[in-house]
Amino acid sequence: MYQKHVDTRRARDALRRQRELLERAERELTAIEASQATLREKEEAWLSVAADLIMANPGPAIRRRLRRREQQGNVNSSTVEMAPAHRIALSKASKSKGPFLDAVRAKGYTLRGLADAVGCLPSLLSMYRNSDEPRPIPRDRAEAIEKLIGWPANAKHWPGGIT
Repeated sequence: MYQKHVDTRRARDALRRQRELLERAERELTAIEASQATLREKEEAWLSVAADLIMANPGPAIRRRLRRREQQGNVNSSTVEMAPAHRIALSKASKSKGPFLDAVRAKGYTLRGLADAVGCLPSLLSMYRNSDEPRPIPRDRAEAIEKLIGWPANAKHWPGGIT
């Protein structure tokens, strides 16, 4: 009977010690979390002060980045609205020459404008006209181009032929 009483007392003491250790661990965890929150707040405050200082007196590298840049427009730029006459003038000044592009420009189109009108990419029109590695053009697309600019829809005028 005495042994049973001693074992119960030891178990109760061990349980009390475990509870005390658990409570101590919880207090330490709460203190650590509080200090982390304080550190985060201090870090945010320092970053805010640093940003204010940089904005008040930026160095040359930051000044260059903050400076607004004028966007240069070109004939292919979708963000800059240009008058059609300006687009045609830029297109004429480009390095690309040839009877097909002359016919495109004569009707007031650029290569991109013609490609949009017939529903394909400008690069495809170039590939259809490339004499090194020509691709055949679909008949309906060639006929649409003929209606728009008068370029004949026959194999003689399309190096890759018509499919």
